[in-house]
Amino acid sequence: MAGRVCSNSVSGFGDIKETFTYYDEQALRFGYEASDGTPFFIKKAVNNWRVKSQGANSCQVDVRGEVESSRFPGLLLAPIFRRQMHELSVETGEELKFFVEQNEPHPRKLKQMG
Repeated sequence: MAGRVCSNSVSGFGDIKETFTYYDEQALRFGYEASDGTPFFIKKAVNNWRVKSQGANSCQVDVRGEVESSRFPGLLLAPIFRRQMHELSVETGEELKFFVEQNEPHPRKLKQMG
């Protein structure tokens, strides 16, 4: 799979196309970049994931996102965008944890998918 399209993953934004930039199954790491559909003030948005084993039945998932915005109106919108990204990251963590532990999508995800 080369990437995916996220529909309404951030409130107020439309579809955002994400393209994988690397995938390393041995190291349990992957990264992707928003390649289309970002708001006009976003110059670049990348995300990198890494899974680290914490023993036989436990792991830690590290996610590092980086967003580069234009000066205007990016600087004015940054606090709002930062809050939305924080809320999205918390929800993503909750949904991932639920999926791993329950082997089914989080109820919020099911509702979002319709």
